[in-house]
Amino acid sequence: MSNAITLIQFKGEARVDSRLLAKRLGNQHKAIMALIERYIAKFKRFGALPFQMEKPTAGSAGGRPERYALLNEDQS
Repeated sequence: MSNAITLIQFKGEARVDSRLLAKRLGNQHKAIMALIERYIAKFKRFGALPFQMEKPTAGSAGGRPERYALLNEDQS
């Protein structure tokens, strides 16, 4: 099993999706987002902290759109 975390490009910068980071660390995404919200000022010291929303996939049971953060290397 590889220890690599998949990166995505956001405005020309490599970022880590907070959902993938939570999964990789064995935590719930809800807990990771709570920590990010609690310490948002500290995260922003390491650069911009963009948030995204993703709608549930077609054919799923529905639900609310999911909010997630795109963290740069220093933030993650």
